[in-house]
Amino acid sequence: TKSSSLERSHFFASNRTLNAYMEAMANEELLVAHYIIPQTMRMANTELTYVVNLLDSTKQMRSYLLGGFVGLSVLCYLFAIQPLLARLDRGIKRSRKLLLLIPYDIVDDVKIRQRILRLPFAQAKQRK
Repeated sequence: TKSSSLERSHFFASNRTLNAYMEAMANEELLVAHYIIPQTMRMANTELTYVVNLLDSTKQMRSYLLGGFVGLSVLCYLFAIQPLLARLDRGIKRSRKLLLLIPYDIVDDVKIRQRILRLPFAQAKQRK
């Protein structure tokens, strides 16, 4: 009888352990189903919202930077390049007017003299 009572107590002890394990597993399933999965979904949605907002703000910042760059380019053209082009244009027009004051026969004579002066240099280059 002692051995049968020992077996019974061992059976009940292991049965209690099994029951405790089964209860823990049920609690774990409840924990996963009712807390972990909803919290994970909530966290994923929060992260997704954060990333979408970050992308929107990055897109807006790029638009502002593009607008600033275009504005700076226009200002640079108006205050730096346009005056430079006007000054170069005035210089070209002035030089053209001065060249038009020289009679054509003198210009033609200068061209002939330049050809005569260049002829020995051109022959020396051909020899090399």
